[in-house]
Amino acid sequence: MKKIILTLLNAAIIFTASAQETQVVCQEGTKTYSIENPTEDSEYIWTISPENAGKITKDKNINGKISVEWKKSGTLSVYEQNSAGCEGEPSTIKISFSPAYSAQFNNASVCYGEDLQIEFSKNAIAPFEVTYTINGTEKTIKEIKSSKYVMENISGNYELLKVTDANGCEFLPEENKKAIIGKELKKLIIKKEE
Repeated sequence: MKKIILTLLNAAIIFTASAQETQVVCQEGTKTYSIENPTEDSEYIWTISPENAGKITKDKNINGKISVEWKKSGTLSVYEQNSAGCEGEPSTIKISFSPAYSAQFNNASVCYGEDLQIEFSKNAIAPFEVTYTINGTEKTIKEIKSSKYVMENISGNYELLKVTDANGCEFLPEENKKAIIGKELKKLIIKKEE
């Protein structure tokens, strides 16, 4: 019996029929799938379980290619049906939604020498990759394994641009994405005037 190999086009990941893989879909994800080496005279029958987990749209121009608008976790299955009506072995991929995330600075403004932190959602999956700017200079920090990241203590304007979780899902901060570390204040010298 011929095995069908499914290809997730967006990420160049190949799923085989012999093993049931789990793929993570980011919130509001639409993914495109295709059959590797489709047979021209075969039809490919796609299903989602449960039915309300997503909506399948077949590509009218390419046999064996679909897009799925995922709404919740589920299973995508496909089997081949040839022109004689014979059915092949089904291939399946389990789809798991990445949880909703947020990331934000813990304060809008801190004094020089105090900690300015990025806080991640409690349900977010580490490690994280964070991209931010300090005074317009972009920086990326990788492999953050805790739920908080302490920023380097440089006075200036900070802006949180993007966070990527362990599944590769990107999310943009919605609130408290900008912060300021105040300038360093030096000890004053009292001068006696004559």
